[in-house]
Order: sequence, then structure tokens, then C-alpha cells
Amino acid sequence: MIARFTRKDFLEALFAQYYKEHRGFILVKSFKRGDPKMSTRYFPNIDILAKEHYGEDRDVYFAVCPRERMKAEKEHIHYLVALWADLDIGGEGHEEKNIFFEGPQQAAKAIRSFPRAPSIIVESGRGAHLYWLLRVVEKIDDPARVEKALRNISEHLQCDTDINLDAVLRLPETVNTKIPGRPVNCDVKFINPNFRYTLDDFEDLGKRVVAPPPKPASPPPRPLRPVPPSSFSDEPQVNPHQMMSSGSGMDDSLVLDETIIDELIDDISMAGSLVADSSVVGDTPHLASNAHPGTPSIVSPGASSPTSGVRPVLTAISTTSSVLERLSASRTEVEISLLGSSTIIQGILTWNENGLIGVESGEDLYTIPLSSISFIRSAAE
Repeated sequence: MIARFTRKDFLEALFAQYYKEHRGFILVKSFKRGDPKMSTRYFPNIDILAKEHYGEDRDVYFAVCPRERMKAEKEHIHYLVALWADLDIGGEGHEEKNIFFEGPQQAAKAIRSFPRAPSIIVESGRGAHLYWLLRVVEKIDDPARVEKALRNISEHLQCDTDINLDAVLRLPETVNTKIPGRPVNCDVKFINPNFRYTLDDFEDLGKRVVAPPPKPASPPPRPLRPVPPSSFSDEPQVNPHQMMSSGSGMDDSLVLDETIIDELIDDISMAGSLVADSSVVGDTPHLASNAHPGTPSIVSPGASSPTSGVRPVLTAISTTSSVLERLSASRTEVEISLLGSSTIIQGILTWNENGLIGVESGEDLYTIPLSSISFIRSAAE
């Protein structure tokens, strides 16, 4: 299974702004199971680490906070680029933990209900790592304040997050070898670098979603199979507005379509990227589309670009097909942002069918696959 987002995409989202302003190092630790020796290296830029190859017999972790010197101690951490959380899904590989999400429905519900949409979701191997990018690279004048924000996230999601500034998490495009003979890939599943926050946005997160305590005996792993679109049909539906930020420092509300989360988390729980058996899921709809067939990934950016005739208000969309039908029937003027591109297409939405939309822009006519769309912006009604 090939991840749509690469390790380089991931590292650039986290560290590109830092390296524009500072010269520091990304700490990386790796080891082989059963070998007491731990390798510690320091990478001076994104490109070198993006190309670094690690064998399938090594577990690899990186430090979210860069170091100003090639030293691992906390006193060499001066800047913060993101906040993070570590969600364990299923009992397999987490037997020693007191807290984990029993299955994908519980994990997806917790993420959907979390009041700050994550900027990045990584499949860590039978779990998920969430990252919330900061608007600016924060100088850490008060480490306790940062760790309090991490603790707020951890308690709200009730997950097993390391709340220390020197925490390390799995590096994407490496392998989780925790269970002998059953290695699982660590891959990036979602990135929207426009989702950015301040530390103030995590000081009061409101009501906590509690994960039920794990059962004494973990159920056997489910067999690998394509995930039907109805996997979450029995879950109570969550209004996407519950994902909107209420932080006073926000310019726009940040909304992550709940269908994206459902698919991402269900894919993680199914261990869809088992190294030895990746071909088994070859017929599964590609996760990178972030939606069921015929449903676009529609999210709001962290900042709006001025466009005449279009107000900077995003329509939060849950049932996207009906919304698109209405927009095309009324020939609504829209802005469309494409995944992995800074291109913005402005025009009249004229039709949508078979996973495609038609946009009329002046004398040009565009036919755009829904799976390639990052967000659609339309005027408020």
C-alpha cells in the first residue's frame, strides 16, 4: 500500500518554517528489537532525513522538537513547531497499556469530537499519531506551559501521550516491529498545513471524550479485507460543526470532514499496511482520496485568499453529494484548492457526477476529480 503523503511532505509540514528561521537538528533514534544498542543521530535539514533509508528490522523514532545543538537533553530544545498525541487502537501490541481505544469507531469518535482538527494524521502501526501545527515557530520561554497543553490534549483524548518536550514518535516510512513476525508500516495518512493554531487554543478544550476501559482479553485481529463504506453506519453521527475551533485566536473555523476521519482510522485499525501482506488490500479504495467514492475531502484552510465575488466563508459539509448538487444547480461561484498544490481554481460549479465536477472559469472549462480536491470555498447563503 503506497501512502499518498511522503516522509518529506510530513517533515516539511513540521519543520520547513523552523529551517527558514533557525539552524538546528532533528534527533532520530533507532534500534533492533532484542539489541540493547540504540543509534542516535542528528539531521541538519529535511532533505537528508527524507532520503534516509531504514531496514524493516529497525524501529525508528524522531523528536518532534528540534535541538539547537547535537545534544538530546531538554535544555537544547528552544523552539516548538507542533503539539502531538499518540492514540493506541486495539489491544494487540498494547497489552501493557491501561488505556487504548478498543476499535476504530471509538478512536474516530474521539478525534471527530476533539475541538481542534489535527493538521497531520499518521498511522503509527496499530495506532495513530496526531499533530497540530503551530502558526509560528514558538520560542519556548515556559516549558511547563507547553507540557500543560500536551497534557490537556492527552487528558481530553484519554490517550497514552508522552507529555515531555523531549518526546519521540515513530518516523513515517519506517516499520513498527513491536510484534515479532508481523511488522507494520508507519505512514502519513493526512496533511493539511493550513490547519494551524496557537498554544492559547489548547488551554481550554472543554468536554472530554472518554475511552471505555479495555477488555481483559484482547479480541483476535480482524482479517485483512476491503473496508465497506458503511463501516461506521452504526455510530451516532457527529455534526461536523463539533470539529470547529472555538479558540479566540482563530481567523477561520477549521473543520475536518468526519468521513475522512472514519476512513483513516478504520484503515489504521485494519492494519492495512502490513509489510508482508500489503497486496491483500490492493482493491481497497485509496486512502489518499480521504473520502468514500464520489465524496470529496472538503475542509477549510487556516487563512483565506482574497477573491472578488466570493466571501471567505466555507460551507461545512457532511453529506457532500447533496451539497454539490445544490451548488451546481444554482451555478454557485466557488474556489477550489487542489491537494498538494497552491493552485486555486475560481469559477462556476456547473455539474457533478461519477466522482468528477465541472467548473466554468471564464472561457475555460475544468473537469476535476473529487479525490484531488483539498477544499471547496463558497459564499455563505
